[in-house]
Amino acid sequence: MVVLGKFLETYAKGKTANAISELVNHRARSARLIIDDEVIQYNESLGYTFSNYLSDYKLLDNKNDIEIDVSLVQRGDCLRLICGESIAADGILTIGTISVDESMLTGESKSVVKAAGSTVYGGTIVVEGSGNMIVTACGDESALGKIISAVHEAQSSRPPIQELADEVARYFVPAIAVISLITFIVWIIIWASGLLPMNWYSDTDMNNDQMMLLGTNNGSSAHGNPILFAFFFALAVW
Repeated sequence: MVVLGKFLETYAKGKTANAISELVNHRARSARLIIDDEVIQYNESLGYTFSNYLSDYKLLDNKNDIEIDVSLVQRGDCLRLICGESIAADGILTIGTISVDESMLTGESKSVVKAAGSTVYGGTIVVEGSGNMIVTACGDESALGKIISAVHEAQSSRPPIQELADEVARYFVPAIAVISLITFIVWIIIWASGLLPMNWYSDTDMNNDQMMLLGTNNGSSAHGNPILFAFFFALAVW
């Protein structure tokens, strides 16, 4: 039972690791950062600070966008959302109307329509339309990041009841083995001392196959095989 419990625990951890991997795979690898002056000024008027990534980054077809690694996205950045791409971070849609697949968060396969002012979540996919968004949370602070962190924590943490069960299991098997061995020795001693009645096993209570299993000869008493006799009692304890 202890081995089975450990196997089930390992299996569950493996399934959890797979779930974490799937969640991580939903994260976007890059983001379209808008560098248009008007958009930047608009964001700043709302109290957001623009992160300046103007050098050493890929300029996209739209001359006002650059492609940056998702790890460089910061709160207050303005990102462009394109149909077919994953949203890089949580934020507020400021311009446009889009349909978003949020099944990785909600389990709902039907896409959700988002208009200006709606909240969008990192890791979800734009399935229709395009627009602009302001980043309000990214990385581990995003909804997806918090889910991954929660799963990691649940996998690594151990509830008190599990710690108690592991502590009991640590001593349970050795204790049973010791008790079984003591039982075996005690019954050997009892047999050797002659304290057992000679008719302990009645020949009439067992068929020939059972008598042979007990190590008897021609239906004689099992009392004649002390090792097998004591072994059965030890096995009952185990």
